[in-house]
Formats: sequence, structure tokens, C-alpha cells
Amino acid sequence: MSLLGPHGALLHPTHALALLRTAGLLLTGLQLTYRRVLESSGVAAYQLGQDAAGEPVETLGYARWDTPERVAEMARKWDAARAEPNPLGAGVRALPAANALLFLLPNDRGLKLLSKLTEPDRLKRVLAPLPELDPAGWRIKARKSALDIRRYKPEQRMVARAHLTLVHDAEARTRELDVM
Repeated sequence: MSLLGPHGALLHPTHALALLRTAGLLLTGLQLTYRRVLESSGVAAYQLGQDAAGEPVETLGYARWDTPERVAEMARKWDAARAEPNPLGAGVRALPAANALLFLLPNDRGLKLLSKLTEPDRLKRVLAPLPELDPAGWRIKARKSALDIRRYKPEQRMVARAHLTLVHDAEARTRELDVM
């Protein structure tokens, strides 16, 4: 890690995994899905897929680094009252070795729709009014549907692709639908 520096380590999956483990995440692997490096700051996004027990935990995480002053300001903003826990624990946690913060999805109690989008049964209710589900009678089959988070910036926005399996019970038909 020393050759890469603390921020470079966040951009390399093996070293990032070691840093996340020091932050208390018992992960067995991760994928780097996005990176943006500026002069003194940056973002590295990860798809986290398993905990140490081998249980599937699909969530997205972002490590954001900046100057020590800016990281301290972000940490104050994301106190325990705002950061929501998720299956991996605290939704926002410090990465002191990299002067960074790790944000895990969903993590913001202030964005009410965020938790609905990450739970398939709740997502079904959010997407039910889509015009693509007309004519009436089509319903979303949660277990065969998937949500792929394309871009997520904590506390600001998220873009996701939903691959939905629809079933029409009265006609015994199924179909697929992709929506952004």
C-alpha cells in the first residue's frame, strides 16, 4: 500500500479490501465500479457482494477522500442521527488510514425513497404505477427482478436500472421489462 499512497490504495481492489476490513467490514471481496480522482480529492465506488460468513450482501459503497478539513466537515454532517445502518453495519464510517469516509447504500435517513429502492418488496410498490405495467393485471415478481445501481452519489442522487420480471396471473404469462 505504501507505493500507492492512501488514496491510490482505495483505487486498487485488493488494497481497498484491506482498508475496508480495517474499518470493520468483514468482506471477502469487492469490485471497483467507478473512480474519479481530482487534485486533492476523489471518489472510488465499490460493489460489495459477500460478508465474511459468505452470506450475499449486495450493496454499493463509495470512499470519498479530500483534505483533512473537508473530511472532518463531512464526518460532522454525517453524524449518527443521519447515517442509517445497513446489512454491513454503519452506513457511514471513517477510513483513517486513507483520510476518507466510506458511504454504504442505503445510508441516508433524509432520503426516504432510498431505502425503498434497495428492498425488492418495497421497490415493487414504488414501480407499480409505471405506465409500462398497463394494462392492469401485471405485477412485479421480486425474486426474479434485479436492481443495478449505475451511479450513486451519497446525499445527492442515484441512477439505477431495474430489470423486472412481470407476471400476469389471470393470463398465466410473464414478460421482462428494463427501466431506468
